[in-house]
Formats: sequence, C-alpha cells, structure tokens
Amino acid sequence: VQSLERKKEANELARLLYVAATRAERKLHLVTRVVASTRAKDFGELREPVVGSFLNLLWPALGAELTALAAPQLQGLK
Repeated sequence: VQSLERKKEANELARLLYVAATRAERKLHLVTRVVASTRAKDFGELREPVVGSFLNLLWPALGAELTALAAPQLQGLK
C-alpha cells in the first residue's frame, strides 16, 4: 500500500511539473538549490537532489549542465 502511495505521489509531482512547463507562455523559470558533497571521496561534487523534488525529476536531463555551471564555484571548495 505504501509503495502504491509513493508512486501516486511521484506521478502527481511529475504531472504538476508537466502542467507548469506546458502552460508557460514565454519562459519558465525554475529556481533551485544544489548542494556540494562534503564527503572525502566526492568532496565538492554536486549531490543528487532530494527524491520527490522537481529537480530530482529533471536531474537526468539537467544534471550535467548544472554541474558544469557550478564547476567554477565548486573548484573553490577543493
């Protein structure tokens, strides 16, 4: 039952993102916060977004681009 409820919530989140994206008349601005890892093995790399967030849904398509945009700031952490 919990698994079905989680899938239902994930589908609703995807639907909301789709509706927002398709109803934008000129531009769609998505604002988020990404976090750099503080673990020794991957220090300074972007962490995957929180499960259940819009960014998590978009990460497969935007993760590499966001990582490249954040690279200058992340280099300052190392």
